[in-house]
Amino acid sequence: MGTYTVLYSAVVSGTASSGSPGDVLIPDATTGLYVKATTAARASRRSTGIALTSYQAGGVVDIIQYGEVPTTITGFSAAAASWVRCSATGTLEKVTPGAGDDILGKVDTDGRLFLDPGKWDSTNYAGGGGGSFTPPTGTGFVSVTAGALDAASIKVNLASGTYVTGTLAVGNGGTGITSLRAGMATWWGSGTSADLAAAVTDETGSGELVFSTAPLFKTTINLNNPGNTFKYVLTPAAIAADRILNLPLMTGTDTFALVNFAATLTNKTIDFGSNTVTFTSAQIKTACSDETGSGGALVFATAPALTDPAIASTSITNATAGGTINDCTLSGTAGSVRRVRFTNASGPTITGFDATGVTDGTILRVLAAGGTIAVNHENAGSAAANRVTLNLGATINIGGGVFTEFEYDTTASRWRHVAATAI
Repeated sequence: MGTYTVLYSAVVSGTASSGSPGDVLIPDATTGLYVKATTAARASRRSTGIALTSYQAGGVVDIIQYGEVPTTITGFSAAAASWVRCSATGTLEKVTPGAGDDILGKVDTDGRLFLDPGKWDSTNYAGGGGGSFTPPTGTGFVSVTAGALDAASIKVNLASGTYVTGTLAVGNGGTGITSLRAGMATWWGSGTSADLAAAVTDETGSGELVFSTAPLFKTTINLNNPGNTFKYVLTPAAIAADRILNLPLMTGTDTFALVNFAATLTNKTIDFGSNTVTFTSAQIKTACSDETGSGGALVFATAPALTDPAIASTSITNATAGGTINDCTLSGTAGSVRRVRFTNASGPTITGFDATGVTDGTILRVLAAGGTIAVNHENAGSAAANRVTLNLGATINIGGGVFTEFEYDTTASRWRHVAATAI
């Protein structure tokens, strides 16, 4: 496979005339823009290459500088092989070379030109464009001074102002930074927390860099107020094992209640089975607002010491109605003893007593203060839970001036007859 060198989109001089494919071109000695390589334009310089397309003054053109050129560009047909030079008018022509000829290459018998610009010097051909070519010596980049190849290659020192100047702007892919502050280059190279701390000047604290997930803090943590006038200092005590602090779910108005810090807890539930809360009887009394009585000591059920207690009597229900009474209402506060007085002279018939709010073992005393009272056994006129179960399974009569007692059985959901007593 052949090797090609093409200079794409070379700028044509504005003073040049238009041209066609196959024209030999050369940079203008003054502007460096391309013109047709006439004898006057070349002077002592060598041609650059051959135009691959038509061109106009001030336009652009593609130039092949080295490699195989097809016959459609050169115009050469099949014939004997021959050298090709640049004519005085800047076109291609076959030639038997002579000293000083601007040789562009050699055309094969099939008309294809292999372009390799050089100079015929006496009886020898030296390729390379501007006369005989001497490769530069040294190691590095090939450099050109005033349009001529330097004799020695150079090594570009990027730290030297001779070869590198200015700052590459961000818009051109640079950083826009003219220099790094002290320590930054070291940190970029090492990536350690210590070198980052050395490069930063306004940090607080010391130690290693931390991130948001499970960071490790040592010694103390300082929480400053916005004005940096006061702070909380969190210092872990000497512990012998790991400890876990679980924070509760908080709202925007929650407050931590700490030891020796007065705080009001609102809408909070304390599990007394898992926590110890210490208070005195006097403190409980202060906290209560609907108590009765006075005194400074809390009492419990077994052998309490009571001073001048006032025991409230149970309420009495006065029933004046006669006839049949279903689910007889018991007024007053529920307690261990309930009482009802029937005053109707004719004496009513009772099918049951309302047991709403009644607890197991509650005693009901029924007094016949008027006529004789009839109490039915399991009468469906009252709700099932309000009915009376009588010992003989039949209605009992309570004469005037006599009271009888019933006890409530929550297992059976029934009032049971206990005894009758004259008064």
